[in-house]
Amino acid sequence: MTNHWRDIKNTDLILINGANPAEAHPVGFQWFVQAKNDPKRGPGSGGGAKMVHADPRFTRTSALADIYTRIRVGTDVAYFGGLINYVLQNNLFHDTYVKNYTNASFLVKKEYGFKDGLFTGYDAANRKYDITSWGYQTDDAATAASIASGIPTGGAPVGIAKRDMTLQDPQSVFQLMKQHYSRYTPEMVSRITGIPQDQFTRIAQLVGEMGKPDKVMTIVYAVGLTQHTTGGELIRAGAVLQLLLGNIGRPGGGMNAERGHANIQGNTDHAISWEILPGYLRIPAPGQLNLDAYVKASAAKRSDPRSWNFFGINYKNFMVSLLKGWYGDAATKKNEFAFDFIPKPAKNASWMTIYDQALKGKMEGLILSGMTATSIGPDSNRVMEALGNLKWLVVMDPLPTTSSEFWHAPGVNPSSVKTEVFMVPTTHWIEKDGSFVNSGRWSQWKDQVLPPEGNARHDHWVLADLFSRVKKLYQQQGGKFPDPIMALTLKYKDATKPQLDEIAQEINGFDLTTGKRMATFAALKSDGSTTAGDWIYTGSYPDSGNLMQRRNGIQDPTKNDPTGMGFYPTWAWSWPLNRRVLYNRASADLDGNPWDTTRPGIKWDAAQSKWVGDVPDYPPTGPTSDPKSPKAWLPFIMNGEGVGRLFSTSMVDGPLPEHYEPMESPIKNPLHPAQSEDPVAFLYTGETSGKYGKVTDTFGTAADYPYVATSYRLTEHEHYVTQHVPLLAGLQPSPFVEIPQELADQKGIKSGDRVRVRSKRGKIEVLALVTKRLAATTIDGKKVFQVGIPIHWGFVGVSADADPRKGANWLANALTPFVGDANAFTPEFKALLDPQEDAFHAALSSPSPLVAPSAPSPLVGEGRGGGSTDLPAFAVQRVLPGIIDATIEAGPPVLRDGVIALFASADLEELMRRWLAGEALAPVETYLARACASPLLEALTQSNQSPAPLVGDGRGGGLCPSCGGLPQLSYHALSGEPLVSGPRYLVCSSCSQSWIFSRMTCASCGESDGTRLPIYQESERFPHARVDGCATCQRYLLTFDLRRDSRAVPIVDELACLPLDLYARDQGLTKIAPNLMGN
Repeated sequence: MTNHWRDIKNTDLILINGANPAEAHPVGFQWFVQAKNDPKRGPGSGGGAKMVHADPRFTRTSALADIYTRIRVGTDVAYFGGLINYVLQNNLFHDTYVKNYTNASFLVKKEYGFKDGLFTGYDAANRKYDITSWGYQTDDAATAASIASGIPTGGAPVGIAKRDMTLQDPQSVFQLMKQHYSRYTPEMVSRITGIPQDQFTRIAQLVGEMGKPDKVMTIVYAVGLTQHTTGGELIRAGAVLQLLLGNIGRPGGGMNAERGHANIQGNTDHAISWEILPGYLRIPAPGQLNLDAYVKASAAKRSDPRSWNFFGINYKNFMVSLLKGWYGDAATKKNEFAFDFIPKPAKNASWMTIYDQALKGKMEGLILSGMTATSIGPDSNRVMEALGNLKWLVVMDPLPTTSSEFWHAPGVNPSSVKTEVFMVPTTHWIEKDGSFVNSGRWSQWKDQVLPPEGNARHDHWVLADLFSRVKKLYQQQGGKFPDPIMALTLKYKDATKPQLDEIAQEINGFDLTTGKRMATFAALKSDGSTTAGDWIYTGSYPDSGNLMQRRNGIQDPTKNDPTGMGFYPTWAWSWPLNRRVLYNRASADLDGNPWDTTRPGIKWDAAQSKWVGDVPDYPPTGPTSDPKSPKAWLPFIMNGEGVGRLFSTSMVDGPLPEHYEPMESPIKNPLHPAQSEDPVAFLYTGETSGKYGKVTDTFGTAADYPYVATSYRLTEHEHYVTQHVPLLAGLQPSPFVEIPQELADQKGIKSGDRVRVRSKRGKIEVLALVTKRLAATTIDGKKVFQVGIPIHWGFVGVSADADPRKGANWLANALTPFVGDANAFTPEFKALLDPQEDAFHAALSSPSPLVAPSAPSPLVGEGRGGGSTDLPAFAVQRVLPGIIDATIEAGPPVLRDGVIALFASADLEELMRRWLAGEALAPVETYLARACASPLLEALTQSNQSPAPLVGDGRGGGLCPSCGGLPQLSYHALSGEPLVSGPRYLVCSSCSQSWIFSRMTCASCGESDGTRLPIYQESERFPHARVDGCATCQRYLLTFDLRRDSRAVPIVDELACLPLDLYARDQGLTKIAPNLMGN
């Protein structure tokens, strides 16, 4: 996030794209609601912020939005492009901000152009651009003057761009952008996205108000934007819109990414991605023989005399400090501070490439730590094939994953897998201390809650131990280029068991001349006298202590939030330098006054000659900080231009965001059909010749796969790990696909049916959930259905263990294509003829038992008895005699006589059929039919190869999802937690199957109003039993709490609770289903 969670309360308008914060980030969503409820916020005269949710699926976020718009997945560039065009055509942009705080006035080379979906410089043979023509026109005289002025460059290049502050030059960024987006009319946006033109215009009108200085808008997004072949451009399109409106750097504004879980931000900051080093320094490339060559190729070029270019001029300081921290005394000026020790990959080495290389036989082993490659995908079948092509695989995880267990997954013959798999048990985050870095860049230190269990060790201890052993082998045996291994420093009390507090200090960095910890990255040097494990975290752990541990919050808002803007500067620590809003110099006008005095970010205090408010993203004092000084730096100090980039040469697929279709799409691109998809999306060959054919053959077409799919997460699960948590698995026990009502009607599909969803790469076989949350949209004149698939299930965990087929064909990412974003190589999970936070095309089969024809028919939705028409006859012939004998021998006289009379006079097969059909019978008839048929129904349910659903089907009440029978009783299972009851289960009166059902809902009529659901209990005689009644339908059943008596057997105890039955009848209640004794 450029801003932070709490700051969302300061906004007037919230655009939400590719995200569902109400369900995926429910705690953070409180700030959206607070903005909506603040009468000072909102368009026009206020009355509360407005919220616009663009999503293919109507969700809880949509329910609270002022406007919900159904958008086709992967088309957000068209959506934002249309808004950009509306703002430009109607002169609604923030004029002063755009002219002075963006590169709108910069002149682009005359060779630059765009035609038929391609920017200039495209190399079709290699699927890449030569971006030379995208550069700025340079002013040679101004460049020479800048160099001669003595302004520090730190080795970063200088090339002063020509500018036209009137924005009229046809080669100005402003005019080129205006021309580029003129094609994005409301009609074109509607053709691409499916959003009706009138609704898009209403949204554009709201957005157009946000270019006023006293208004501000925020854009919130998540992986629904990132996980596309055009993910980088989808996000940049929103950023361009925000720059035009003057909303970057301002409280209540910004581009705000909702991270998938608590430490995704920290992972990225510390270079979990292959192409960067900690602090977003680039990984060196081949041919960069020394630090100077590296800095010249990597650091931003100063393009304006007043650009501080802070990142560029300090690039070498940050890199040398990193090298010095890693290699210690072995890093000297003489050897370029061990620059040669850093790998310089010649090709993409992203995580998808790992599997591609394994498939090609170019990789022997792999260590997976805290991620399950098989579930994550993409193209899970391809990933499992790749894992099976390794010599060895190490999985470091607290719990089994689909990667650690892939070798014996359903349908896999373990003897055919040659990979040796090592499962190394590691600790869960709750078993260690350390820091979490949230979406808003706030690094918050946490304590260890539980000690490690069993043989589990901390991940960093495992790696430190492994490194120690590898180093010892090099010492003993030698090897190729041992220097990086031998020189790496582990200056901890115990090098094999480093403490996270020690690592945090190392990340912060030290002044080697004084031995003190660094207080600011501005003091880092390139002479080898400082260290920093990650320069953006320098200042998080100064000599005064661990600032991430601070907890000065809402217990005293006046003291702890002096600006009232929600910054809370002494709660935890945010990078960089505890700054809460990035680029905050842009929150003030040219004179240093806030654009909106009610929402100040920082403000120039002339009396003190310094900036006050948030930690300034700018020099706080001095001549370059005074807004009235001709030497004052431009506001975006980290960029070479000194201003925000509307036009950027940092993106390899284009300087201006352009809509391209997903690799699998229901239509050709209406903007340029001949170049429909991103021309530089990264394709994986999958074989050694370097041709693209093998992978492109796995892409489906709309003719064969007519439905677009999107994947998403559920509130009840965190990715895949919570499949091991019984309580959460109980809340969402079964994988499913959401299908629009209209499409389901066409296919004859009902909720609870098992369906097969296919892409050209794989299939899933899950339950259907027919819903109105999804619906058809009109895309370029064509009716297109979108379906939704949650990602959380696989062949590992509680639900898979309970499934007779052990979670076979539950991996959602078996559907997704093996293709990456051109910039970050992020897989296209969200746009395909397939599912997940991207779009996909999938073929949807009609309902199928998915079992061999000889297997018993599924019992779902066919009434008690399912499809087995021989069950009544079988029960009478094979079971009835034993029941009669046992009743005559041990039953009470009334029951014995009644059974004898029925046996002598009744049509017992017809009696069975009537009971199976749910007809009301006399008590003795019910006893006989149930005693004979129930064991058969139970056996059929357990032996059926189709997995028995574990959750009710939502048909108003609590009918058994296996056979349609009425519930006999309910019980609360053990949870494993002493103070927490487990989920509530109903037990079928027909087949004895148990299934999860809502606690505060009547199992007869579905009433959920707590005031209509009386509870009666006689705690002294029956402490674990109670009556759950319903005043609406006058029905009841008995509920048993196994936490109160773990030895209880509900079906037996129910017979002993006759006094509770009698009391319930006195209250005018009737039992939903009598037990065998007629009670």
